[in-house]
Amino acid sequence: MATRFRALAALMLTMAFLVSPLSVAQPKRPTIRQELSAEAHVDWDAAKELYADDNFGGALIHFKRVYAQSKNPRVLFNIGVCQKNLKRYAQAISTWEKQLAFRDKLIQADIRKLERAIGTLRQFVSTLELDVDEPGATLYINGEEVGETPFITPIAIDVGEQKLVLKKEGFLPAERTVAVARGTPVKVSFELEPVKKKTRVTVTIEGAPKATLFIDGVDMGPAPFQGEILAGRHTFEARAKGYEPGRQTSKVVFGTPFSIALSMVPIRAEGKVKIVTGYQDARIEIDDKVVGTGAWEGVLKAGGHRLVVRKEGYETHTSDLALSAGQERTLRISLEVEHESAWIWWTVTLVAVVAGGGVASYFVFRPAESSEVTGTLNPGVVPTTLSF
Repeated sequence: MATRFRALAALMLTMAFLVSPLSVAQPKRPTIRQELSAEAHVDWDAAKELYADDNFGGALIHFKRVYAQSKNPRVLFNIGVCQKNLKRYAQAISTWEKQLAFRDKLIQADIRKLERAIGTLRQFVSTLELDVDEPGATLYINGEEVGETPFITPIAIDVGEQKLVLKKEGFLPAERTVAVARGTPVKVSFELEPVKKKTRVTVTIEGAPKATLFIDGVDMGPAPFQGEILAGRHTFEARAKGYEPGRQTSKVVFGTPFSIALSMVPIRAEGKVKIVTGYQDARIEIDDKVVGTGAWEGVLKAGGHRLVVRKEGYETHTSDLALSAGQERTLRISLEVEHESAWIWWTVTLVAVVAGGGVASYFVFRPAESSEVTGTLNPGVVPTTLSF
C-alpha cells in the first residue's frame, strides 16, 4: 500500500513539473526595432550605421528622431550612450534618469543596467548654481539648451571647461566660460544687459501741489515719478495750472540711478509798462494815482488800467491801458494844445492877416502915376484904370 502511494506521489510530482511555468520555454523578448513602426525603421537603421562608424553625433540625431516618433523608453538608453561617447556626461545621466521614470515598462535587467551606468558617470559630473537677475532667460551649455531661469535646483554640468550662454529677447547675450572640477560645485552670476539700455529715474516737483510730469513731451502722469527710461539726453518738464512750467534737460547714464527735482513758481500776474510823453513836466497818472512826470517805467498788475497824462496848456490825454501777464509795453504819448490857447493864437493871426490885406489892397487898387503900360498886345497899350 505504501509502495503504491509513493508511486502515485512521484507521478503527480512529475506531472506538476511538466505543467509548471518554470518548465515552459520563455518567449524571446522582441528587439527595439521590432517594437518600432515602419516609418521609424529608416532612422533606426541610419542611427546604427552611424554609431558603428563612430559618428556618435549623427547617430544621436537619428536616435532622437526615433524616440520622438515612438516614445519607446528603450530608445533612451541608446541616446544616453551616444551622449556619453560625446563626453556629455550630465546629459547622458539626465537621459537615463528619464528612462528610469518608465520602470513599469522596463525589465529588471534594464533597470540594473541603467543604475550601473548612471553610477559610473557620476564622478564626471558636478553641479552649477546660477544666479541671474532676469527670469525667463534660456541657458545654453556648450550650445545645448538646458532650460530657463530661475533654476530651483543646481544644474548638472560636466567636469572640464564649459561655455555658458544666457539669452533673452530684448537683452544682449551673456557668455561665461567656467572651469568645472570634480566634486566642486560652481556658482556663477549673470546680469543681463538690455538692448535698449534703461536707467531708473526719480523725479520730484517742488512748489506746485499738483503737477504733471512730461518727459520729452510725453505725459508720464502725476508727479512724483519713478520708473525706467532709456539712457541718453531727456527733457523733464512739470506743468500745473497757475504755475510757470519747470523744465530741465539732463543726460541719463545707463546703470546710474538718476534723480531730479523740478521747481515751479506761480505765474506772474503782472506786466511791465513804459510811458514816454516828451514833456518833462507832463504829469502821468495811472488809476487816479500820480506815478511820475515826463516819463515813467514800472510794473502793473495784469488787466485794464486808466492812463491820464496832464500838462498845463495842453489837452489832457486819457486812455485805457490793457496789460497781460508777463507783457512788456512802451507807450509814447503826444499831447495837443488846449482849444482856448489855439483860439487866441488864431485870432491874433487873423487880425494880422486882415490888416496886412488892407495895406496890400491899398497898393493894389491905388491909381498908378503912369497912365499906360507897354505890353505885347496890339496896339501895345493896356489901360491901367477900369472903365464903367
